[in-house]
Amino acid sequence: MSGFDWAQAAASIPDFGGQLKTIQVPKTGLPFFDVLRLYGAVDLFLGLQQSVEVHDRGSDWQATARVREQRLKDPSAVALLLQKGKLRKTDQRLVEDQLAAALLGGEWPTQPVRDLSVPLQNPDSALKDGIRDTAASTYRGLESGYGLNVKIPMIDAILALAGQARIEQVANIYFLPVFEGKVDFSKVVSPLRAWRNLPNVICAKVLTLLALKTSLWMEGYDYQLSAVAFNTNLDSRANYNYSGLIQIDSTALNRQAGIDGHFFQHYYLTFRALMEQAWSAGKATNKVDDALAHAYWLMEPNHPKHLASLITSMERQHRDDFRTVIATRSPRKSFVTEVFKMSYGQWNGDHQSVRKFARVVSTSIWNARQKGEKDKDKQRKAWYDEVTMLRSTTSARSFFERALILIEQGKKENAFIGSGSGDEDFDPSQLIHSIGQSRSDFETFRDLFRMYLILESVPTSQTASGNNASAQQDGEE
Repeated sequence: MSGFDWAQAAASIPDFGGQLKTIQVPKTGLPFFDVLRLYGAVDLFLGLQQSVEVHDRGSDWQATARVREQRLKDPSAVALLLQKGKLRKTDQRLVEDQLAAALLGGEWPTQPVRDLSVPLQNPDSALKDGIRDTAASTYRGLESGYGLNVKIPMIDAILALAGQARIEQVANIYFLPVFEGKVDFSKVVSPLRAWRNLPNVICAKVLTLLALKTSLWMEGYDYQLSAVAFNTNLDSRANYNYSGLIQIDSTALNRQAGIDGHFFQHYYLTFRALMEQAWSAGKATNKVDDALAHAYWLMEPNHPKHLASLITSMERQHRDDFRTVIATRSPRKSFVTEVFKMSYGQWNGDHQSVRKFARVVSTSIWNARQKGEKDKDKQRKAWYDEVTMLRSTTSARSFFERALILIEQGKKENAFIGSGSGDEDFDPSQLIHSIGQSRSDFETFRDLFRMYLILESVPTSQTASGNNASAQQDGEE
């Protein structure tokens, strides 16, 4: 080995680890069907290996990896499943050659074709047997689509079936993650599904996105997740089936936001617990609105109205002593800043002053409204009544009038409210600057204040001798 020329090592073993191979999978415009075909192409022609690099080029996907041809699956096994006695061996080889050539950048053949039927199982809800699908079979006078079979190119059927083989088709909603960049397909590509009794499609999407983001974050591949394709398989006599593509960058899981994965893990656990309360034994409860508020915000976080609904939901959760998505077990760790930035982006106010002011108001509510109540339910109601009054203010003037009244009444019970001993000495000038000049600026400030008020309030566990619950907890930590 002493005479080995390391400078020429690359030229000596150019195919070490396999031969570099690139395939191209054109898109049809049906998102779930396209991702299914991409999975099938990777499985058959690259293999589910440690390093596959995928790029979305708009009209097609390009996937590259080092391949050991002798270890790949034989596409003929998939083609035989689709044959149904109609495809001769010579035709079978022709289809396989067409597919191999097409994936390497050649023309995508549209012949031969086959019916969209068994063993393909709902590769996309848009590919149905006619306009009315199977529902038309029960109405002999309304046969607008019944009996008309959808036909697709044989090579598309081969790829779709190869991709389908990796999915257990037993649930009513399927999810396929789409990656951008280099990933370990043998580890992270695990198609997900929603269980049968999940009553709401958007909540199923959010729960799946959070679960997928959390698991990929644990594996170190969360930044490679670019989209998630989904497809419903509901009873067509009572529901409308559809498919689609969720772009990660349009959701709160935005890869460019730089949010710590701990936030999504906490959001997932909190949302899952909320879902269990919202639908109990398949029946909706009064928590459904809260679950939907969380789902809508995560899907469209840049809409301030969705954040306002989320905060209102968190106020109700806090009243009921239910953990919120902005607070963790550790009082020093919160996600207010992350949630706020997702909806409002850059903000010129001072977070520290707003949080300290919320702390003062929280302590005042406790001393003026809650301390005298022994009943826990009445304590929670007293807190929520004051929060509702602050939420309903429409101007900075009415907001401060209400807040200052609470502070004055609270100081009658505790003279140290607003002092440095409880870390409540906020800067009035910074607070006024944070409010801004317009009504829109005030509403932005109010949303941030409401989140900090939730964070700083512990309506069921404060003590009459304490200045502030969060200050007490910080001291205990």
